[in-house]
Amino acid sequence: MDNLFEQAVSRSETERFFKGEGQYYAHNPMDGGHCYGIRLSGNLAPYLNGNRNNLCIFNEAFNRFIGSLTSNEQDLRHLLANIFEINRLKNNGVLLNVNFVNEEEAPITQSIKQYFAHLEVSEANKELIAMYSEAFDDLNSQVLVKIMNHYMNKSN
Repeated sequence: MDNLFEQAVSRSETERFFKGEGQYYAHNPMDGGHCYGIRLSGNLAPYLNGNRNNLCIFNEAFNRFIGSLTSNEQDLRHLLANIFEINRLKNNGVLLNVNFVNEEEAPITQSIKQYFAHLEVSEANKELIAMYSEAFDDLNSQVLVKIMNHYMNKSN
């Protein structure tokens, strides 16, 4: 099995895939961290675009990933980086079947809202959210910007 996302699904390791842990890590030479875009474009895109039925598996896996996250800066970074890359790849025509990007009632969007509702208010989280909020705005992801703005307003 060459596709790492497919492998993660079969091994029940999708949370590790989305976090870039172990064999799912892809080094980003720009900042020394995990390169989310490489894994998502190289493994998730072929998986989703190859079979429309795989969208349900992705949705369940991504919801589990969101549900596994804690309220710390590192997990928030994992979430925002994945969502940003998924949005960027969808806008660039790479991820064709992803459907939560601008659908407020989509189950993944609801999970994201829930995560933000329970996210601890901290300066580090606010700075990270502000940075990503601008990036999501540039991608025309108004639903996600709205969720993040709600958090920022709650924390003032």
